[in-house]
Amino acid sequence: MAELKIHNWDKWQTYRKDRGQPPWIKVYRRLLRNMKWIKLTDAQRGQLVAIWLLAGDHDGVIPASSEDISKLCYLSDPLDLQFFIDQGFIENGVKLASTWRQHDAPEAETEAETEAEAETDKSTNKAAELNGQFAKQLLDYWNTKARLPKVERLTGKRRDAIKTRAKESFFVDHWKEAIDRLDASDFCTGKNESGWKATLEFLLKNDNNITKIIEGNYDNRQRAISGKPNDTGFASQKSSRTDYEFDV
Repeated sequence: MAELKIHNWDKWQTYRKDRGQPPWIKVYRRLLRNMKWIKLTDAQRGQLVAIWLLAGDHDGVIPASSEDISKLCYLSDPLDLQFFIDQGFIENGVKLASTWRQHDAPEAETEAETEAEAETDKSTNKAAELNGQFAKQLLDYWNTKARLPKVERLTGKRRDAIKTRAKESFFVDHWKEAIDRLDASDFCTGKNESGWKATLEFLLKNDNNITKIIEGNYDNRQRAISGKPNDTGFASQKSSRTDYEFDV
């Protein structure tokens, strides 16, 4: 298939190649002072921007066919591809001097982009630091509970699970209470038929487990077998059977 290229695409669509193809393209404000752009009709400007978006998927390369471009860009009006070639917006793969783009230095754009990326990296590092602090706080508190299995180290899977749970406000607000309830629960500390004990993974597995813990589904409770409850709401004689919702 014959191909064309957007004029000076590599010069003006700069981005960090190690991060892959970005989902955006750059459109510069100085286009508003470029006479060739100004002389375009609104429909032509819309078509040109659509062509740029199409070129963004292939490093500035587009099909050399008005029909193909119209289909790929969902254009409703007829496309005069030769007009954009004649105006210098599109070239036949020949490296030409920039005559229609703005005169901003590419270095300035790259510097601004680097600053933006530095801010993004800084925010990412700050988030990672906060996640690390939260993970340490959670593990330290867990290990204060004598009846719960000790956590020896923060594995990658545990770190990822904590990071996910840390995004949930309910978990952030109730994780300490949940650990307290697990430690106080006979069922969650091994007093069950299988000897199962609640682990850190059980708490972190999903957002449903902590909800059930806080709602009291694992709290100590027994069925009354006499008809008269005592002052605590339970009968003075109780069976040894304990009912829990159990989801590991």
